[in-house]
Amino acid sequence: MDFNRPITYQIAGGSTIDLNSIGSAEVTTSVPLGGYKVLSAAFNEVPLVGYMDKRALRDGIDAADTYLGNRSLSIVCGVFGTSTGDLGDRIQALLDAMRPIPRTYEADYGFRQLAFSQGTIDIANFSTGFIPMMMLVRPASLPSVQLTTAQSIGVSAKGFAANVGFTLMAKQPYKFSATQRSLSITSSSATTSFPNLGSAIAYPTFEIIYSSASTYAAATITSVTFTFDSQSLKLNSLDFPAKTASSEVRWYVDFENQTVRRGVRSTAGGAYVTSLRQDVIDTTTYNFGTIPPTDDATTTMTTTYTGANIPALITVTYREAWY
Repeated sequence: MDFNRPITYQIAGGSTIDLNSIGSAEVTTSVPLGGYKVLSAAFNEVPLVGYMDKRALRDGIDAADTYLGNRSLSIVCGVFGTSTGDLGDRIQALLDAMRPIPRTYEADYGFRQLAFSQGTIDIANFSTGFIPMMMLVRPASLPSVQLTTAQSIGVSAKGFAANVGFTLMAKQPYKFSATQRSLSITSSSATTSFPNLGSAIAYPTFEIIYSSASTYAAATITSVTFTFDSQSLKLNSLDFPAKTASSEVRWYVDFENQTVRRGVRSTAGGAYVTSLRQDVIDTTTYNFGTIPPTDDATTTMTTTYTGANIPALITVTYREAWY
């Protein structure tokens, strides 16, 4: 986390608060400043959870697969105001930003983006020298506010300040790329490379588009099989009713949650309303693959079809992630 660049957190209504709005400023200057400055951030350790038990009548333990548990971040933010009123308003705005579950994020149980940058020397892949990252977090508790007479009464010409400390709990223990990687698989693509610059496994989502034409006749894809990371997933009988100016069907495959959904758009330019369709997953070829980091394996996907109809485009999106 770079303290000279913005560190933003999503708040009620979908906007953001910059917790580091004066991060690069020198706060000891004689000119009063108003804003926020992250003073410290701790990415706390993550417990490994899995079977482990003492071996009977032997030294050591029996162990099996292990998985990452929850991850928390402890942040101390300096709040600076040009007056006591300005300081009070900024403290209150930060406290309000730490509402556990604003209505905007009810569907995600309050988890929303904390966005920041991480420095890197890999300018071949990150030309700015920074990796834009984000985590999905929600407050673990209401923040603590530390006020002192020297900082909050002080001298008007020097401004006013307080420290606010809070802990955020991550839904997943990774730092994700702030932007999704997007790839296109055309009807002529037999193999597709899935780069993963992160250090953790990535899970793709597929959107299957039968045709980009303004209209087309009804069609059914007899079957399509996706094979990567030594896993194969076969989908049968993907139907595409006739497309009109206002209606279209697309299919979605979520490899993280291992679901297949059928999306229907009934108005021109409208959203696709999806319904779960696990019934199209083949009963013998049903393993959802993952995209491991490059130092584990280079991932190439093979796409095969049966029948005369194949989609014109499959868009693949995923977020690379780091520990």
